[in-house]
Amino acid sequence: MQINVRQQDDNFYRDILTRIRIEAVTVSDTAALERRKIKFMETTCDGRLQELYNYLQNLSADIVCLLPTCALCNTLNIAMLNHISLNKIKLIAQYATDCVLYLRKKFQRY
Repeated sequence: MQINVRQQDDNFYRDILTRIRIEAVTVSDTAALERRKIKFMETTCDGRLQELYNYLQNLSADIVCLLPTCALCNTLNIAMLNHISLNKIKLIAQYATDCVLYLRKKFQRY
C-alpha cells in the first residue's frame, strides 16, 4: 500500500492532481492553477531562477512548486541549493566490501 504524504493535508491540491492525472481537469481547477501561476518579469533563465527563488523565500516551507519536466525540477533544485550560504564540506567516500572475490570485482566496476 502506498500513502501519498506530500498532499495528505491538502485535499484541494490532491484532488486537482488526481484530475490532472486522469485527464479530467475542471474549469475551476484551471482557474485555481492560473491564480497561483507565477508571472515572471525577467526574460533570462538565470533571471527567472532568481525571481523564483525570491518568490519562494516569501512562502511557507511546505509550498509545492509544479514544474512540467524533471529537468526543470533539477534546475530549480540546484538553483535553490546554490543560494544556501553554508560552508561546503567535501566528503571522500571509500567503498569497501567483504565478499567473495568474483563479487568484489563486480562491485568495484560500479
